[in-house]
Amino acid sequence: MPADLVTTMPEHHVPISPRFLTGLIILGFGTLILLSNLGFADLSDAASWWPVGLVAVGLVKVLSARSGPAMLGGTLWAGAGLWILLYNLHIIRISLWTTISLYWPVALILFGLTIMFRRGSPNCASPKPEAEPLKDGVLQVMTVLGGTKRMIASQDFTRAEVSAVLGGVDLDLSRSNMAPTLNGDAPVATIHIYSMWGGIELRVPEGWRVEPQMASLLAGYEDTTRPSSDPRAPRLILRGSTLMSGIEVKN
Repeated sequence: MPADLVTTMPEHHVPISPRFLTGLIILGFGTLILLSNLGFADLSDAASWWPVGLVAVGLVKVLSARSGPAMLGGTLWAGAGLWILLYNLHIIRISLWTTISLYWPVALILFGLTIMFRRGSPNCASPKPEAEPLKDGVLQVMTVLGGTKRMIASQDFTRAEVSAVLGGVDLDLSRSNMAPTLNGDAPVATIHIYSMWGGIELRVPEGWRVEPQMASLLAGYEDTTRPSSDPRAPRLILRGSTLMSGIEVKN
């Protein structure tokens, strides 16, 4: 299962974030294609290097991992990409596909052992996610090639970063509140959104006013919330960028 991420984080950012790495990969591919079209570069051998994208996806998933299985998933992506790259460059002679065709029944064996020895009844439905408290009102959620669903309960929600790359994020803030301001003005919180070929569903409490300020390209946005007419009602500002994605906000 692809990894997702929910962690608390300080106000500063790490030098290289998963979102920055994703943008850097796209920038690099676009630059190479442009140079090739203008005759300044020869990409005849570039097809051999496409597994670098898999390695990068794996690194993104490792960076965003919040558990051992999540980190293992990212490591597998990076390992598969590295294996294919080394085979394309004729450094190793056995292809990944040949290995998989020989040893894929091992996955069935492991799956059967998991069913036999897992805890709980196989007929039990998955429990609904419980509300998670936050520290310092700051949240980071990210998913790559997968989906994540989180319910957050914070009484001083201030900021979040939500990223979806070829995946979906379902973020429920319906049990959260913004801390009142000292001067009586409307409290303000900000969600920075980055979505590429993904979807984000956001649930907010009734009375919050949602103000989208995102840069979008071939993307959809839908707001079905019931905002308050009170000028001091909490304001939720959505910033960031979306590409071929869908954003839905509701109560």
